[in-house]
Amino acid sequence: MSARPSWFRALYTLWRKELLVAFVSPAAWVFVSGFLLLAGGFFTVAIAGNGAASLRGVLPNWTVLLVLGAPLLTMGAFPQERRDGTMALLNTVPVSTPVLLVGKWLAAWTVLGTLVVLTLPLTAVLWLSGPPHVGALMTTYLGLFLCSGLFTSMGVLASSLTRDTTVAAVLTLVGLVPLWVAGAAASLGVVGQSSGLVAISLGHHLHSFSVGVLDSGDIAWFVAGMMGCIGLAWRVLEAQRWA
Repeated sequence: MSARPSWFRALYTLWRKELLVAFVSPAAWVFVSGFLLLAGGFFTVAIAGNGAASLRGVLPNWTVLLVLGAPLLTMGAFPQERRDGTMALLNTVPVSTPVLLVGKWLAAWTVLGTLVVLTLPLTAVLWLSGPPHVGALMTTYLGLFLCSGLFTSMGVLASSLTRDTTVAAVLTLVGLVPLWVAGAAASLGVVGQSSGLVAISLGHHLHSFSVGVLDSGDIAWFVAGMMGCIGLAWRVLEAQRWA
C-alpha cells in the first residue's frame, strides 16, 4: 500500500491541530452550549406555532444562528496567527498556502457542521405531529451543512484580509447578511422576483432542500461560493507571503 502524499498528511495534521485548539477553549464550550440552547428554543417555538412535522418553520432561524456562528469560529484563523507571531513561521515551513488555508477552513466547517448534527435529536419530536418526510429532513440537513461550509469559507476569506479579529468578524457578517436578506426583499416585494438579488438569496437556494428536492443548480451555487471564497483567500495569502 502506497504512503499517503505529504500534502495529505500536512492537511490532516493542521486540521486536527485546529480542532484541538477549538475544543480545549472554555469559550468554545460556551459557544456550543449557547448555539444548541438557541437552536432548541427556536425549534420549540416553531413546532409549537405550526405543529407541522417539518423543519421548514425553523430553518430560517437556524440559518441565522449559522450566520452569527461562522464569524466567531473563523475570525481568529489568521489574525490570531499574526498576533502570536506564528504566521511568519507558517510561511517558512514546507506547507503550501492551499494546505494551510483549506486545513483551517475544514476545521471551522467541521465544528459548525458538528453543531448542525447535534440538533438531530430534536427531530424526534416531529414524530409526535405525524411521520415527517424523512427525505426532506435529510436534504434540509444537507442544506444546513452546505451553509456551514459557505459561511466558514467566507469567514476564512475575511480573516485573511485583516490583522484584527473583530474586523474579520464584521467583514464576515457584511458578506453574509446580504445573502440572507436578499430573499426577504424579494418576498416582500421590495425587489422583483426576477431581480439579481434572488440569484444570491440564501433562502431561494435553500428552498429546494427544505422540501426534499436535490437541485443541482442550488448545490452548485453553494460549491461555487465556497470555491470562490477559498480561491480569493489563496490569492490574498500568496500576495502577503511574498510581499
